[in-house]
Parts: sequence; C-alpha cells; structure tokens
Amino acid sequence: MKIWDRISIGIATFLRGASVEEHVAAGQAAADLAKRWSHAFVVNPELACDIIRLSGILAIDPPLYDNVTGLLAPRDPYREFEQKGARDLALKLLAAGGMTLTEINELMETSE
Repeated sequence: MKIWDRISIGIATFLRGASVEEHVAAGQAAADLAKRWSHAFVVNPELACDIIRLSGILAIDPPLYDNVTGLLAPRDPYREFEQKGARDLALKLLAAGGMTLTEINELMETSE
C-alpha cells in the first residue's frame, strides 16, 4: 500500500462524505461558540456555578427503596434520561467556556 493510499483512506475516514468546506464551517461554528461562552464566563464567573448547580452534574442520586418490601425500587428510565440530558448539555456548555473537570470540581468546593 502506497503512502497516498493511506492518506486518502484517512481523509475519507475523517471527512465521512462531507466536503472540506463543510468541515471548515463546522470548525468555525465551534470556535465561535467557544468564544461566546468563554467571554460569558469571564464577564460573569458565577454563570459556571449556576450551570453546575442547575444541571446536577456533581449530584449523586440516593438509592430509592420500596416502602413495602424494603428492597431497592426500580429506576425510572425517563427520569434518568432527563438527568443525563441536562448533565450532557451542562458539560458541553462548560467545555465550550473552556472549563476542565478539575476547575468544575474546584468551583463546587468553593461554593459549598
């Protein structure tokens, strides 16, 4: 296999059928998003704490017990999907603002 074959396979895998212009546009949109959220965190540092608190990223759900049997109650899949969605969105917003998991943990420790 020639080197150019390997490069073309790599490019085809990376681009996945999209044109180079589409990838450049997507990268620019991501950069713009990161710039907006980074600026928002600089202007209002409490915004990150609010996102963390509202999303429940660091919250641990207590185990729920059935009152009759005393055994663990089955988990509600709808509630779990809702919580996962909120946490995913919050992590994306915090990452767009340039925050790392270490910084998120430090914020939560100082806010308590």
